[in-house]
Amino acid sequence: MKIYKLFLTINQPIGRHRHDRLKMAVTPSGKTAITHLRILEKHRMHTLVEANLESGRTHQIRVHLSWRGYSIVGDTLYGNRNRIPPASSEKLIACLQGFHRQALHAQHLTLTHPSTGDEKSWDCGLPEDFAQLLSIIRDDSHNSAAGA
Repeated sequence: MKIYKLFLTINQPIGRHRHDRLKMAVTPSGKTAITHLRILEKHRMHTLVEANLESGRTHQIRVHLSWRGYSIVGDTLYGNRNRIPPASSEKLIACLQGFHRQALHAQHLTLTHPSTGDEKSWDCGLPEDFAQLLSIIRDDSHNSAAGA
């Protein structure tokens, strides 16, 4: 697997959406929100990224990526319909259409306790459904490249 050194920092304030109270949005009157992204894998129409947050705003990753025009697989609030690459396998189509949550996972989380100032950290492996989605996307990219 190729490791990318491409980084993107999104430094845009996030606040309540003007018309939809269930959503957050990039807005000048919002609170500071900074998201650092690193591309881990690029496929035909999907990209695996690592996000590091300097702030912790509600829906921050989803809002920032959507603002840049990138939707997250399974995100019906900030995304659009799942993007299915042309000439996709039936397996990929079924997997994308059947993935009924956001393709987000907190692999490592560190928080500072508000009262004590102690730092707490947790690590968690990739859930099976997410691992299966990645595997199918990788297979599709490999098979597409082999057929080209």
